[in-house]
Amino acid sequence: ENENSKHALEHLVQTKTHEVEMINKDVALKTQRLALTTKIVSLINSNRSMNDILIEVAKQLQRLIPLNYATVALIEDNQQELLLRELLPFSETILPDGLRVPFDESVIKYVVQYKRSIFHNRPRWYRCFLEEGRFLETQLSTMLCMPIAASDSTVLGTLNLGCIEKHHYEKESVDIVTFIAKQLGVAFERYK
Repeated sequence: ENENSKHALEHLVQTKTHEVEMINKDVALKTQRLALTTKIVSLINSNRSMNDILIEVAKQLQRLIPLNYATVALIEDNQQELLLRELLPFSETILPDGLRVPFDESVIKYVVQYKRSIFHNRPRWYRCFLEEGRFLETQLSTMLCMPIAASDSTVLGTLNLGCIEKHHYEKESVDIVTFIAKQLGVAFERYK
């Protein structure tokens, strides 16, 4: 009998220890995400150039979610064109001021029109990641496209994130990216 209760107690201790470890892990992850979010927000509010801010934000987002590609598409004043800026993979040589493309990209059009994000994790080709044919060979298996809105909720453009491998972005991570996209909207308003 003593042996049994000893085993039961050991099992209970192990189970509780495991539970505490899982909680600690969760808290550590939440703390990490919060620190990252705070860092990105202060970056967005810094007085660096918009280009620097965007590239740095993309780099920081890589620490939050699996990410190979990131672009920002801003709606031009004529509402007919988008200015596409590449953030990841970053290279100095490619169109630092962005590339003007016709506003007929169905994914982006949907996100702008309905002010709702689109998430896909099945392989597809996405034209919002094609600039001068540079990404033509890339097939993205994961894509998250979300609106960048001004404070009056006018959509200014989209933040487009993608990954070659198939991933499922966790809700918490997507919430953070959504929050960051809102902050970017405020920043773009400031720069106009």
